[in-house]
Formats: sequence, C-alpha cells, structure tokens
Amino acid sequence: MVISEWTGGAHCCYFVYAFEIGKRFRRLATLDAGDGPLDFEDLDRDGILEFLMRDWTFAYWKTCFACSPAPRVILRFRSAAYRMAPNLMRRPPPTPAELATRAKELWESGKWKEELPSPDVWSVMLDLIYTGNARQAWEFIEMAWRPGVPGKEDFLKDFQVQLAKSRFWPDIKAMNRGR
Repeated sequence: MVISEWTGGAHCCYFVYAFEIGKRFRRLATLDAGDGPLDFEDLDRDGILEFLMRDWTFAYWKTCFACSPAPRVILRFRSAAYRMAPNLMRRPPPTPAELATRAKELWESGKWKEELPSPDVWSVMLDLIYTGNARQAWEFIEMAWRPGVPGKEDFLKDFQVQLAKSRFWPDIKAMNRGR
C-alpha cells in the first residue's frame, strides 16, 4: 500500500509512505520526493514497482524555480530500502553530432544573452550525467559555451559544487565512473 502526502506548500513537499500488507502490517519506506512529481511504475517488469522522482538539488540555483532543471531519478526496493537503480536510469550516449546540434539549438534560441548560461544548458548537462553520460556532459558544455563569453571555469566549478550536494551524488558518481 502506498500513501502520498503533499504538505501544501507552493511546490513542496511531497512524501510517500510504502507499507507491506500481509501477515503483519509494516512500513517499508518513507520517501521524500521534495518539490515535485512522483510516481510508481514497474519499469523492469519484475512485479516490483520502482519509485520515479526528480532530484531538486538545482532548484533555484542561478534561476527561478520554474526554470530549475530537475533530473529524473529511479529508485528500486532492495535490501529493505529504496535505492537508486542505475541500470534503469542509464541510456546510450548521444553522438558528437547530436551534442553539436543541441548546442547549436541553444545558441540559436537566444536565451543565452549574459555571461551565465541559460538553465537549458545545465539541464542538458544534468540529463547526461543522470543517465550515465558524464563525459558527454563535459563535451557538451565545451560545444555550447559561446565563444568569447567569460566565466566558464567559474560556472563549472559552481556546477560541480552544487551537483555534489545531491543526496544521489555518490550513486550518480559511481554510475559515471569510467565513462
């Protein structure tokens, strides 16, 4: 049995309580989904529901909440807890041509007018990192950063500091090791 709770804030906070119903009734997990959407789905068709949520570590980071990228995280129940499921999150890497096309689209969108890139830039980076394609995220920022625009090193340092604040960072980092 699953019970969800919304605390009534503007966009926060969502909790899910998972219970086992059987010979005895017990709580299996309390899941903090943070600021937004959550769902259960049997993605690997093993009869056990995975928990789908967003990582809100970048909420309000250098932008408004509505513009804040929040990459998808998939948790699966194992060893008596919900834990990140890297095998369900991983996707094949995009080709260099696909990355170049995406970078060109961002340039042509006109959204990047100041030194700080549009949140669309780090949204692409986060999507790549959270799908096991960190190497391509760093390639993408090299392609996407507008020539002559200063601040890339500072942005990347700040981005990495923020990324390390995620409660999922140890698993994300492990998923990207060697990639």
